[in-house]
Amino acid sequence: MLPITSQPIDFSLNGQPKCPNSPSNTMADEPESQPKPGQPTKYKPEYCEQVKKLALLGLTDVEMAEFFEVCEDTFYEWKKVHPEFSEAASAGKVKADAEIAHSLYDRAKGAQWTEQAAFKIRNQTGPGQFTEEVQIVEVRKAAPPDTQAASLWLRNRRPKSWRDTQHIEQTVAQVEAPTEFTSPEEAARAYAEAVKGQ
Repeated sequence: MLPITSQPIDFSLNGQPKCPNSPSNTMADEPESQPKPGQPTKYKPEYCEQVKKLALLGLTDVEMAEFFEVCEDTFYEWKKVHPEFSEAASAGKVKADAEIAHSLYDRAKGAQWTEQAAFKIRNQTGPGQFTEEVQIVEVRKAAPPDTQAASLWLRNRRPKSWRDTQHIEQTVAQVEAPTEFTSPEEAARAYAEAVKGQ
């Protein structure tokens, strides 16, 4: 049964009624205007600066994706589609890694530095009278070499020489001797001859 309407009804090719103001008909008539599948991207250009700062803090890609409230795949897609975003993340990671490597190196070899320290100095100006003043003084400080930091550095930089486990190859020569002997003395003689031949 056809709907009752004041507007004329046009029948489409599949036999269904076609109403002129129906939203489904406007999409069918204009396939080019259909939206592409998927949601609009949450990416914003200002994310470049944020991702660089997050990388400098040492966050992993998974943690950065959580920060931006997107799944890991979306984060990797942003890196693929937006080269400036990928470069910012890489730049932050490289700088952070370099600073940590430098700090680890300094700690491994030990370090010396100077710091400013404030000291309160009390001067006697007369009997029972004192004045106080604060003086800023350069103080030398030192940290001894850290063996754990040195070990970590060497194990990562020279793994063949410094890794925790050493792989040692050992070959064992097998002696072939007859398996049937008439006496224990005959077995001992055969073994001694086989060992001499090696």
